[in-house]
Amino acid sequence: ARLWLLGVLLLITIAASSWPTGTSAAPRVARGAHLIWPHPNSSTEPAPSTPKAPVAAAAAAGHPLRRRLKARRHHHVFVREAAKEPSVLIINQTEGLSNCKGMEVKANAVAELEKALQKAQSYKETVICLTEDWLQNFYNGTSISVESHLFKLLKLNLEHPLQDRVSQVTLSAEGKFEYKGPVGSLEEEMPKIIETLLVLETLINSVNYSKGHYPCTFRYIKDAVQSNTASAMVLMKEQQCNPQREIHYNKGLVRLPFFVAMETIKVLTVLEYTYEQLLSSRA
Repeated sequence: ARLWLLGVLLLITIAASSWPTGTSAAPRVARGAHLIWPHPNSSTEPAPSTPKAPVAAAAAAGHPLRRRLKARRHHHVFVREAAKEPSVLIINQTEGLSNCKGMEVKANAVAELEKALQKAQSYKETVICLTEDWLQNFYNGTSISVESHLFKLLKLNLEHPLQDRVSQVTLSAEGKFEYKGPVGSLEEEMPKIIETLLVLETLINSVNYSKGHYPCTFRYIKDAVQSNTASAMVLMKEQQCNPQREIHYNKGLVRLPFFVAMETIKVLTVLEYTYEQLLSSRA
């Protein structure tokens, strides 16, 4: 019996010597914890994880940096597109017709000028609405303002008599297209307007549109151009003319139809301002 009691006391002494000081926790070895987790002071403790590098973090879908990197890649693509050589648009010539630059204006055409102004104003708003709807339906709800900012480095550079003025048309923060600049006489301005509209109509006819884009949108933009051409022709002695045969423009632009729509809106903006100034000078 004494030997048994001494054995029990010896076991208690050994257990107490391996128990952590100041704690009620069981020894790590007794619990088998040393086989699962390294000791806090052990050299096998894994190093803390390091934060992901910015580029690696950007790999996560939807990460803001990833979106910025994607936009930057698109930016470089657009710049490369802008550097391409311009294409040539050939306009068929009608034998026997004079050049548009040599057209003569009718005398006392104030009433016709007022109608031309009303039509330019009306169709300008129509083309803006058509373009906004087109972008909403075919390009995931984007808008003229968003697309104009995205493609701000790219230019259509369509050659026509009003090209310099069109390049100066601005889009305000309120979404209004505006133009101000010098205007010549009625005799100087009308041939420029007619030739520009004829060039624009030819361009609209030459573009390869994606399925559904022409019948839903650009067919009506073409109608707007043709209607304004007819109104301008009423002021002229001749009812037809040949525009310049070869026209240069940037055909390889990303989303070319958008630039065609913008050119139409800007041309109508210039017409609106020009007609207003011509009427003011005759008042």
